[in-house]
Amino acid sequence: MKRTLDDFSDASNEQKSTRISNQALFRCTLGACKADFTDHSSLNHHILQYHTFICQSCKKNFPNERFLYLHIQEHHNPFNSIKEERGEKIYQCFLETCDKICSSPQTRRLHMIDKHQYPKEFLYSVIKNGMSKGQTSLLKSR
Repeated sequence: MKRTLDDFSDASNEQKSTRISNQALFRCTLGACKADFTDHSSLNHHILQYHTFICQSCKKNFPNERFLYLHIQEHHNPFNSIKEERGEKIYQCFLETCDKICSSPQTRRLHMIDKHQYPKEFLYSVIKNGMSKGQTSLLKSR
């Protein structure tokens, strides 16, 4: 489900502001989330990053709509599971403008590096694993 900032900005939403040690504290109360922020801008950034592109089947978070779509197709679509068992290619390029479909995540990784200059350090597993809470980069940390 895609959400926008407008969905979270009116006073009737569940975001709460409280006073702790004379500092405004904004708390995210979406789902089971209880993350705290010192300003509204940080709360909004958090909402867009962690509560916008969520898989309804497994509740994993994704950085954009395309990655969520690929995750659903590759991990929750029974038709694609059958195609994969038959040896058909199901792993689409990360870029919507590219028609390439690969036979495995590994060949897609090579395609992304060779054809689209993606860095080798990119977290290609994000399609399977989603983004963990607090993760701010799609590059492997060194």
